[in-house]
Amino acid sequence: MVPERYAPRDSLRDLASVPGHRAAIALHAGDYLTRASLTSAPRGGGEAVSSGRVIEVSVTGAEALGDALGPGARVDVLITTDRRTYLALQNAELISFTGGGDTKGVAGLRVSLRQAVLLTAAQSFARELRLVPRPAGDRARLGPVTVSASELGR
Repeated sequence: MVPERYAPRDSLRDLASVPGHRAAIALHAGDYLTRASLTSAPRGGGEAVSSGRVIEVSVTGAEALGDALGPGARVDVLITTDRRTYLALQNAELISFTGGGDTKGVAGLRVSLRQAVLLTAAQSFARELRLVPRPAGDRARLGPVTVSASELGR
């Protein structure tokens, strides 16, 4: 048993709190179990429709979005660096969301390996990542969208 202060803040302590879920990623003995490592079990017991990898990322602006970010929600991901903001991912599946007491949160997203690499790099080099919830049924896609500070003054 690990003292609670050392466990990840979003780790699950009671499996009864997540009935009807199954592992979304490979788990090994001793791994921490978080909501991001689970997916809803499909009805009828078949395989889940979604595929891909699950990654957890810290996001900004979480305080205002908590109610809109339930499991299964679709989101776009914006990345802001010192020079620009760009639309990094479109229509990503939200697996879990834990809002902190401040404006930071942790989002579990189902993504491709390439997207996981992008988000991991962004966590190291970007100033912030933001989630933009999509309305139900919105599957629209945009071309590349980037805004730099110099463009804002026009």
